[in-house]
Amino acid sequence: MEIKARLVKRVSKGDRGLTGLVGSTGSRGLTGNKGPTGDKGQNGENGNPGLNGEHGEKGTKGDKGLVGNKGPIGDKGQRAFTVRCGSGWEQLMNGCYYFQFQSKKTWNDATIDCHNMGGFLVKIDNAFENWFLKSYIKTDKTAGDVWIGAHDFVREGSFVWEADNTQLTYTDWYPGEPNNSGNKEDCACMNSDLTYKWNDNSCSKTFYYICEKH
Repeated sequence: MEIKARLVKRVSKGDRGLTGLVGSTGSRGLTGNKGPTGDKGQNGENGNPGLNGEHGEKGTKGDKGLVGNKGPIGDKGQRAFTVRCGSGWEQLMNGCYYFQFQSKKTWNDATIDCHNMGGFLVKIDNAFENWFLKSYIKTDKTAGDVWIGAHDFVREGSFVWEADNTQLTYTDWYPGEPNNSGNKEDCACMNSDLTYKWNDNSCSKTFYYICEKH
């Protein structure tokens, strides 16, 4: 028995056997503890702008701002003038006007009367003056036609002012006028039937008239 035991001990270790088959999956283990926070990532690219929102309500009025700096001194104005027109005359700028709506005269007699008062039959230089005269005439509902100081005695169709024999630089003729109807219309008037636009008429007719002086 002792000899047999010694023989067994001397036998060398054999080669390793083949790996066995994989066993079945075991049950899921418990969840582990939370790991540490990772490093912060990089910023992403900007997205596209969103749609415009609705207008908000109007805000309250702000406080009054501070007074601004004083501006530069302006240019020196023109010297004022004083006009003394006298009783019965109406003033516009540096002109005086006498509206004779009490007595009708021919164009020539009206001119003489204006000269006797130190003036002349009215000379209309611009639209503002014309508007002023028409506005005043319209306040008198019975004025009718009114003589003004233009005529074409010297050359037919070439009207001048009797005040200084100058050509007309402003006119307010009614369409189609002056037409020298009947070859006898040489004096200008403001025609009541034509909204007081200008018309040439027979100088022998009697109308109210306007005198002017400076």
